[in-house]
Amino acid sequence: MSFDPDRIGPDFIAYIKRIQTHANYEAHAFRLAKTLQMRVRVGLLNRAYPSNTSQSVIVLQPWYYGWSSEVLFHEIAHVLVFWSGLETNIIKEFGPDAGWKIIEKLCNQAIAFLRIPQPVVDAAVKKHGITARTIIELMRQTNVTYQMAMDRLVLDKPADARAAFLINNGKYVSGVSICNMRLPFWIGSRVPEPRIVLPRASLFRLPHGLGILGLERGGHIDDWYWEPA
Repeated sequence: MSFDPDRIGPDFIAYIKRIQTHANYEAHAFRLAKTLQMRVRVGLLNRAYPSNTSQSVIVLQPWYYGWSSEVLFHEIAHVLVFWSGLETNIIKEFGPDAGWKIIEKLCNQAIAFLRIPQPVVDAAVKKHGITARTIIELMRQTNVTYQMAMDRLVLDKPADARAAFLINNGKYVSGVSICNMRLPFWIGSRVPEPRIVLPRASLFRLPHGLGILGLERGGHIDDWYWEPA
């Protein structure tokens, strides 16, 4: 993979999607690791030991071993960053301190892509479009959190401008995910009337008065920007 410091995020997303296709979109963490020939074992710390010449090893603490956890997905992502060549290039370009912070963010964002495979996203978008209801559909299909479902839909097309937000029943923003655009509020902001602030946004009122889920869209742009919550 060629390295462009300005396209680290989109390039890694594209790489994950290629790996998922190869793995037949396996969404169970242990089965995915096995399909990709990664060995998972118990140890004192959660850590990945990636390799291009022998079997990559992932170590999990006992309480994370034996079930499909986000911790295992995170460590799988570390192996994928290494395999893609991005790890070496990021450390070389930004130095160890900043570089490892970037890598950690990439691995955290990768969890949403590994847990919610592309066919699930495509089916939800075909059914509901790029809307707040699609986020609900992703949650229903995969049992993920609001934040993870928002991240998955917002970052699915890195060249598009999308933003999602969750407003709780106290009218405060409790979750945000953005790509290539900024919202006029952030986590902790009070937004009593989101329709006034974002008149074109897709809004979905959560049952039992739990709050409002929203999604805003812009156009297709060349400059890529993202910021996790």
